[in-house]
Amino acid sequence: MEPNGSKLSPAERVGAIALAAVTLLVTVGAPIVGMLWWRKNGRDQRYADLAPGTVPFAGQEARIVPNDPDIPIPVAFYPPPIPVAEAGLLIDGQVNTRETAATIIDLAVRGALTVQSYGKDDFQVTLVDPNKAAAPHEMVLLTALFEGDPPGAMKDLSAPGSMANAHEQMRDSVRNQVASRGWFRKVPSAAATSGFGFGLIAIGVFASFAVGFWLLLLLIPLLPIVITLAVIRAKLKRGQRTAEGRAVCDQVEGFKTYLATAEADQLKFEEGEDIFSKYLPWAIIFELADRWAKICGDLVAMGRLPNETPYWYIGNYQLAAFNTAFLTSSLTSAATPVASSSGAGGTGFGGGSSFGGGGFSGGGGGGGGSGSW
Repeated sequence: MEPNGSKLSPAERVGAIALAAVTLLVTVGAPIVGMLWWRKNGRDQRYADLAPGTVPFAGQEARIVPNDPDIPIPVAFYPPPIPVAEAGLLIDGQVNTRETAATIIDLAVRGALTVQSYGKDDFQVTLVDPNKAAAPHEMVLLTALFEGDPPGAMKDLSAPGSMANAHEQMRDSVRNQVASRGWFRKVPSAAATSGFGFGLIAIGVFASFAVGFWLLLLLIPLLPIVITLAVIRAKLKRGQRTAEGRAVCDQVEGFKTYLATAEADQLKFEEGEDIFSKYLPWAIIFELADRWAKICGDLVAMGRLPNETPYWYIGNYQLAAFNTAFLTSSLTSAATPVASSSGAGGTGFGGGSSFGGGGFSGGGGGGGGSGSW
């Protein structure tokens, strides 16, 4: 007589039941433990009894409590008085090529640079007045970009990665600035962490095939733990803001809501004010440039904005064919290291949405949420 191979032995049956119990316990317990840990250690701080976006007056004391993510953030009709790159870091804890592209456009709008292009494979910036750079990271960016050359120097940004070194130096400077302001309990790491959980799962699966099926069964209880750690790690990438940092971030998020929801007939600005250029850097970091371009196209159709090429741009494309997707995609491509930007590049003027003859036609896109007008 030989044992029935289709049935589990008593010892195997006990092991299977124990494994199922452990799996159930870990599946339910890991997310609960992760949530409790996050509520205690991972949330932003906030000033108690103060409206979102406000800080105590000098000498005023305010309790600091964990942030409630369900608190409604009021709409802000103007951006906070901080550099656009610092605002980008406050939002998601990272300084990406999008923040560098927005900083270049912001410097051009303020008269430090001009942007030139006469074709889809042609993109340069020219230094006009480096004294227009106000923040340390802006000075670092201009110095790294033009290598200390005087006004009039030109930098060709047509090739991918041509601004990668300048982007990295600016990123480090922004992180140092925000750290000195005390807006984060700890400024998030600049290293990418998104593949952490997937990598552990993949290693476990391949190891189980190499060693045996039973190893895969033993690894099943670890899956909820790995997923919980991956979720917490992704949340930690955004950083934990101090109460003051949370207040400034409320102002940034309030202005993002404004750009994301306001319609053309709701915008208020002074006659002759270039509202498009003024808020374009902010729309870029919010990934709302496509929507902002459409709104400004509607303003032109209403006759509230002149049909003119922005003063900081030089080229043979007038407003009816001006493409912000080309702007942002070219800048982000130039700021991305070549080794990690396979397939990236500018989109060209013809690839985005545009309007002509007084009317806006949607379409196009790309370049980090940008549009054209």
